[in-house]
Amino acid sequence: MAGAASSRFAFCGAAVFDGVRSLGARTVLVEGGHIVAVGEAGARLPGYEAVPGQGRTLLPGVIDCHVHLGLLKPARVLAGGVTTARDLGWPARRIFRLAAELSANPLAGPGLLAAGPMLTARGGYPARARWAPRGTAEEVGSAAAAAAAVRG
Repeated sequence: MAGAASSRFAFCGAAVFDGVRSLGARTVLVEGGHIVAVGEAGARLPGYEAVPGQGRTLLPGVIDCHVHLGLLKPARVLAGGVTTARDLGWPARRIFRLAAELSANPLAGPGLLAAGPMLTARGGYPARARWAPRGTAEEVGSAAAAAAAVRG
């Protein structure tokens, strides 16, 4: 994307959807990766690199509250508009490593909130589910065992 290397840029003339309604064509100012202002289209702003936005729409990032990101390509998830994902079950070493990688390189995928493995009863779902790699579920046999698993 043009302007990605700049710390100050302006999307000019893009339609803006604020999560509720379309605001029509606007100029959106970005500094250091954060939106700092939304104004009328056509404004010329010295000190900002202009990014043409005509024919495009800017909208808030989507938060996906139930994913198993290990099944997906994080860059494709981000390209689909998901800027934050909450992973609800994946082997701990894999998912926490992926979360650290995505934190270090935000353009590689969405921000990741990870729960680690799911707790389940012995033999419970997803301990033997075909889609779930070993370690996706931690089988526990009692409330005390579940509490110990949560404490780590």
